Amino acid sequence: MLAIRSQGLDPALGCLHQPHHDQPALALDLMEEFRPLVVDAAVLDLTRHGRITAQDGSDDDQGGIRLGTGARSLLIQALESRLATPRTLPGADQPLPLRVLLRRQARLLREALYGRAAFSPLPLP
Repeated sequence: MLAIRSQGLDPALGCLHQPHHDQPALALDLMEEFRPLVVDAAVLDLTRHGRITAQDGSDDDQGGIRLGTGARSLLIQALESRLATPRTLPGADQPLPLRVLLRRQARLLREALYGRAAFSPLPLP
C-alpha cells in the first residue's frame, strides 16, 4: 500500500476488486501481476521443501486457514526475500528488485489514470 499511497492514489479504489471494508482494492489489483512472482513462488517453495506443512495451520472462524506464529514468520521472510529478488525487464540495463518494480508499476498506473501514459503489466518470465 505504501507504493500506492506514495503515488497519491487511494488504495481502497480499485479497478478489478470490489471495494470492501478494510480491503484495499487497488492494492489487491496491483498485486495481481506480482502474485505468481512473489506470493505463489514463496508458498510453493516453503511447502515443496517441507518448511510449512498442513500441521502449521488451523481452521479459522471464516472458513479459511490461519497459520501459526512460526509458519507466519517463515512466510513473511519468504515474501520479503522474493520482493528483494532482482528481475531484468526487456530493454533495461540492470535488474531491479521486485519491490522496486512494484513501486514502478504504481507510478505507471497513476500516469495511466491521468492519461499521461499507457499501463502495461510486467512481462512474465
